[in-house]
Amino acid sequence: MKKSHAIIWVFWILLAAWGMMELRHLRVSNSLEAWMPDIATPGPYRSYVVIGIPSSRVDAAAMAFRLRELPEVSFCIDPFAVRATGWLNGLSVDGFVISHDGAYSGIFCFARAGIDPHLFLTHVQKTLRDLSAEDLFAIGGPIAFQCAMDDWSQDRLPLILIAILLVGGGVLFAVTHSFRISIEAMAAIGLSQVIFLGAVCRLRIPLDMSGALVPPMMMGMGFSYAAHRALRRNSVAVLVTCGLAAAIGIASYATADLKPVRHFALAGVPGLLLVWLVTVTLIRPDARARRRRVGWLRACRNLMLVINSRFRPAIVKIALLLTIAGVCFAPFIRVESNPLRFFPGDSRIRRDFETLNGRLTGMLPFQVICEGGQNVDAVRMLTASAGMRKVLNVTPWVAAASAHFSVWRTTTRLNPSHGKCRGGRSGQPRRERRFPGMA
Repeated sequence: MKKSHAIIWVFWILLAAWGMMELRHLRVSNSLEAWMPDIATPGPYRSYVVIGIPSSRVDAAAMAFRLRELPEVSFCIDPFAVRATGWLNGLSVDGFVISHDGAYSGIFCFARAGIDPHLFLTHVQKTLRDLSAEDLFAIGGPIAFQCAMDDWSQDRLPLILIAILLVGGGVLFAVTHSFRISIEAMAAIGLSQVIFLGAVCRLRIPLDMSGALVPPMMMGMGFSYAAHRALRRNSVAVLVTCGLAAAIGIASYATADLKPVRHFALAGVPGLLLVWLVTVTLIRPDARARRRRVGWLRACRNLMLVINSRFRPAIVKIALLLTIAGVCFAPFIRVESNPLRFFPGDSRIRRDFETLNGRLTGMLPFQVICEGGQNVDAVRMLTASAGMRKVLNVTPWVAAASAHFSVWRTTTRLNPSHGKCRGGRSGQPRRERRFPGMA
């Protein structure tokens, strides 16, 4: 190994050591609000869970009283509290926290500002288990979804990365018949992973579901770059073309409306460039590996050449038929954007959400509030209404979303500190002008 090449190895190893020290700050956080357009936000209070219980077996008022005693809880909305106020945001108690047949009740439990979601959910679940059997209650809402997504999105991720690393190294050895190239490629890709995650931790960027897709993508592209670097003459020109094309493709996701998709682009492009730079500088071209003939690869290549020469007309016709069929069926493409389908069908979070949706007819009645009184940018709202309805209609806890832009109505707001309607000097509920963009 040349001295200059050894210095490059030392440089990347030192950066990886720095990354290892920063990994202690790794934080996982998935916010469901990020999957909505910026203009569609579910009201001023977003950190809460929804608890569903059978009315005949559990006293919802008593359970809400116990939940209010938790230091992490700001306030609770239960059937008793809604009956006391009469109306909440235009919804009666029957349409808000009690099922149609009266056999199922719901409690909205809001967290205090700055409380860790996982800590809040853990204490709420412990209180529920103390009061009833675990199979009696269902728990959903943004905090429950976020915590479940944090757990499931990172589930087996280290094992997945190790498997990709081992399989990629094995395939590279099968192509090059060189242990040195395979080990160097695996080491280079591993170093780039540690440096990337260390930089994410240093910047205090939480790792969400989209960010978790970047390390596997870096590994796959890294082995491709390593093979080009080791086996091609004048590989730098080819690698520059491949790297730029991949970076431009990933950067195009930055134009998306959803934040997680944009975050994938913002993290994916630096990660791709990092693994490209580490691989190109650490993997050296190998003339012996380039001249070595791999039997199974030559056999596959010769078979493809024979098939292509003998059946060229049939191949062209089949390709045309498949292309026409693809064009004809393209309008029937269905995009699956229901966040509940991120989880396995037998998971607790999916079962609880479906229970709450079926019995409480939607878990999050809310409106889009436009600040600024009468000076509302109606054109912007109207332009975005179709997109908002599309997003909200596939949100698990929204039963139906419809836009009403022509009518202003008067509603009351619940005081989060006392559990009563906020009133003026006369003690009457204060009325607010709210724009019902979503009902």
